[in-house]
Amino acid sequence: MLLPSPTAGFTDPLALLAGCHRRIAGFCDTLERLDDHLRKAGGDAAARTAAERIMAYFDRAAPLHHADEENDLLPLLRLRVETPDARASVAAWARRIAAEHREQGASWARLRPELVALREGRTERLVHAAAFIDMERSHYRFEDADVFPLARRVLQRGDLETLGRAMARRRDVPYTPEPKDARTR
Repeated sequence: MLLPSPTAGFTDPLALLAGCHRRIAGFCDTLERLDDHLRKAGGDAAARTAAERIMAYFDRAAPLHHADEENDLLPLLRLRVETPDARASVAAWARRIAAEHREQGASWARLRPELVALREGRTERLVHAAAFIDMERSHYRFEDADVFPLARRVLQRGDLETLGRAMARRRDVPYTPEPKDARTR
């Protein structure tokens, strides 16, 4: 079960998705430091722990995040954009995001065995880390700059609830709406 960060919950699904991007950014930073650490200090306990944390996120949370975007966020955007240009942009984004998610999965499949070997004390090299980091950063920066701002502008309260409920369901956790008086503050 994967719960949202304390600052963003399923009632604010766009903030939750953006929070996932911040975690991905942090894991990219960790991977960069880890690669440098391995060259200097080898695969010590700190390196093995970092590898475990990275695997835990990208094995479980990343596929859920991709499904949130492809299965729920982008279809909702398609429903809400009104101009032909906006519809074309969202359609192009959907194709790009799906393709990039597949590429990210393939890149993860190349990197993961290196992290497993590190965790088990069998390697001190991360040959595929740089390509994975570059791909992840490019992807979340595009979504942060283009997709999420449009979503914040066009999605309605009911859309956000639909998105939040789908995200909670995907993680097998209850969706708990904010009390009505909290929304009026």
